[in-house]
Amino acid sequence: MPKEISRKRLLSSERGLKAKKKGRFAMALCYPNTYEIAMSNLGFLTIYRMANELAHLRCERAFYWPQSGKTIESGREIGKFDVVGISLSYELDYPRAVTMIGDSGIPLLREERGESDPLVIAGGCAITLNPQPLTAFVDIFFIGEAEESFREFANLLAGVGRVRKAGWRKEMLRRASRIEGVHVPGVKDSAKRRWVSRLDALNTSSPLLTPNSHFSDMYLTEVGRGCPRGCRFCAASYVYRPFRIRSAASIIEHARSDDLEFPRIGFVGAAVSDHPGIERLCMEFAKRGKEVGISSLRPDNLTPRLLSTLVETGMRTVTLAPEAGSEKMRGMIGKAMTQDRILQSAQMCQEVGVRNLRLYFMIGLPFETDSDADAIVELATGISKTFRRRISVRLGAFVPKANTPFQWQPIASSEVVERRVGVIKKGLSSGKNIRVFARSVREVEVQAIFSRGGVDVGTALYNWYSGRNWKRAFRNAGVNRQRLLYDRLSTEAHLPWDFIDMSFPKSLLKRELMKAERAAS
Repeated sequence: MPKEISRKRLLSSERGLKAKKKGRFAMALCYPNTYEIAMSNLGFLTIYRMANELAHLRCERAFYWPQSGKTIESGREIGKFDVVGISLSYELDYPRAVTMIGDSGIPLLREERGESDPLVIAGGCAITLNPQPLTAFVDIFFIGEAEESFREFANLLAGVGRVRKAGWRKEMLRRASRIEGVHVPGVKDSAKRRWVSRLDALNTSSPLLTPNSHFSDMYLTEVGRGCPRGCRFCAASYVYRPFRIRSAASIIEHARSDDLEFPRIGFVGAAVSDHPGIERLCMEFAKRGKEVGISSLRPDNLTPRLLSTLVETGMRTVTLAPEAGSEKMRGMIGKAMTQDRILQSAQMCQEVGVRNLRLYFMIGLPFETDSDADAIVELATGISKTFRRRISVRLGAFVPKANTPFQWQPIASSEVVERRVGVIKKGLSSGKNIRVFARSVREVEVQAIFSRGGVDVGTALYNWYSGRNWKRAFRNAGVNRQRLLYDRLSTEAHLPWDFIDMSFPKSLLKRELMKAERAAS
């Protein structure tokens, strides 16, 4: 963790929305990671904005760091609040979420909570994919996009009268279970993913700015939700279906009405460059003297005009994500783009003056062979001959995500991943302008267990919190690590997350898996 910074210092550096000091009900909104990461998460910031817009609710924030278990605004322990909300985008945050609950004095297991304890609620991408590993710890889950369902839940609070009175917890759980997009363990066995039909009706942009976030003093605004490409490994392609865009007029208006002076604006979405008005938006904010940031660009819809505008605003680094080195493998994962188009994009970056090029690839994909590592070396080498400035190659290992076509696929063994990473590092070592970075294989294994696990993984989390190391925690909980990590699951088997109605049939995932198998053969 970084060096501790006082909450007063962090608060004094923020500009924009301030938490209300009054409201009948108090909510602690928690992000189980650092302040820097949390304040770069637009989903977390959107719920914070919404909660503070409700007259009867006051909302403060808490982070795993700094001061885990206490809110940054008042320094109160989160166990003193009426509601504790947890934002979970990534499975690797699960242990920190459990720690924040347990260390705050709240009974860790939901079944042990009484009338004097707060309601623990949770939402986010990871929760929508598979909430089962946290079922023992969370009272209420928000499945899907939570803006509307959270508002309905908050309105229930307003109608319940006085919290922590006799019977209030049971009554809130019963009422909340009737909300579409809400799953209440022990009350309702099924859940339906909820999604927002009109993005323009919501303001999903930064309510405040801080220099202490990952995107320092950058105003983040959502330009679209979901992705039309349907990559078979990608959670965003399925958890945020259907693909929707926010109108350019709405984006511009929200940036004006939020009345925040910002030097940089970041467009957020899984498919930002697929927005039909992206060039107009970039040029509009460039005229206002703003630096424009886009997380990743697709080579197949990149234009010299868009790139030039981004560079003129001050953007130094462009990110491309081929994911695989060969056209065959990209076709298999559903990310069809040609080698020529990728090389042309690199050439464009060179010509318009991009300083840094970041390339993302995946290792250990289904049906991958050692030759696919060689293909990554070949593609990155070809790019380095076209783009002669700094290139960073980022290697991430494949993790199967629930409710995607590759949910049945295993991860590659650590030996296989490390061997292929070694091939890539050695193959690119002679490139003077290339650096290679790879994620920890150990992290990938833990993430995969949380991704495909059931309630037994929750028992392992409880064992771990109680002082056992991960190996003993999993063993004592009866978790079958071999099955979760290295076995291909039957497409006919019942999976822990099958109780969720994702608004698309499971047969769609099976068909996409069959397409991948045919493409790989």
